[in-house]
Amino acid sequence: MSSVVDRIQKTGCFLFDLDGTVYLGNHLLPGARDLLSFLDQESRPYYFLTNNSSRSREDYVAKLAGYGLEVSRERIFSSGMATAIYLKKEKPGARIYLVGTPSLEEEFRVYGF
Repeated sequence: MSSVVDRIQKTGCFLFDLDGTVYLGNHLLPGARDLLSFLDQESRPYYFLTNNSSRSREDYVAKLAGYGLEVSRERIFSSGMATAIYLKKEKPGARIYLVGTPSLEEEFRVYGF
C-alpha cells in the first residue's frame, strides 16, 4: 500500500471546501495549516471551493489571512462566481436584478453585471 505522501504526489490537484474542512466557524481546523504548507512545499496545486455566495474572494482571502494562511484570490471559487460565469456565457449582456450581499454584488460586477 502506498504512503499518504506517495498518494499526494500522484494527485494532480486538490480541491477543499472551506467551512468545515479548512476552518470551522472562526477556528482553523487542526492540520489544515500543515497540509497546505506541505502542498506548497511539494508544488502541488490546490484550490478552495465554497457554496457560500455571500462573500467575495477578497473576503475569503482576508479570512484565511486571519488564520495566517496566505492564499491568492485565484485559488478561491465560489457559487456566486460560478453563477456569474454561467450567466455571462449563456446570457451575454443580460441585465439582472441581483438580491444579495454587497460582496456578491462586487463579484457580479467583476464579470460585467
